[in-house]
Amino acid sequence: MKNLLDRSKKIFRDHIYRREHDWQLRVPLAGTPNKWPAADHDMEFFPILTVDDPRLQDVARDFPKQSKSFPGNFADGCILLCVGQGTKVLGYFVVAQQDFYDADCFRVTFPASKQDSYSFNLFVSVENRNKSVARVLVGEGFAWMEQQGIESTYAMCSAANKLLLRFYSQMGLKPTGRALDQYVTKVFTFSRWTDKRDDAGKRPAKT
Repeated sequence: MKNLLDRSKKIFRDHIYRREHDWQLRVPLAGTPNKWPAADHDMEFFPILTVDDPRLQDVARDFPKQSKSFPGNFADGCILLCVGQGTKVLGYFVVAQQDFYDADCFRVTFPASKQDSYSFNLFVSVENRNKSVARVLVGEGFAWMEQQGIESTYAMCSAANKLLLRFYSQMGLKPTGRALDQYVTKVFTFSRWTDKRDDAGKRPAKT
């Protein structure tokens, strides 16, 4: 009877719900060397702190789909950290220094103290994704945040996104030991924090 119940639960989980999880990652910024300065790669790094910054028009022009979220980002007190060449914007990511709630995907993330930040929405133009743009952008972004007195930054990454996880690892981000499980049906979505995960995304064995 127990085996039948377990099999039924597995079928329900695998075929009715799509279950996946995201890693929470963190990197301390103090003393982290920037090995990818923008000037060395013929690029320019620049922060956008307000919605009135004229460079925001350049970002919106080169990332039209993503620009729909910009008003909400600035309304929530976020900033954009960007890298470009001339007026061309090659990539950007968003930084928040506050508790952050992403209503679009029903996630309640983690609180950020005054010394921490939350980095998300990393985008690089399609034609530059196999180049050094992402490393320049993130390296300069980390250096800029450290200059502002931010001690560490957090990020989220789907466990299924192996390329992004590898990139984050190369940039010094490491899993904090927490993951966010998402349960998705055709009707609703809900999420649940998990304290510990191993690299395979399974619960560690009880000791």
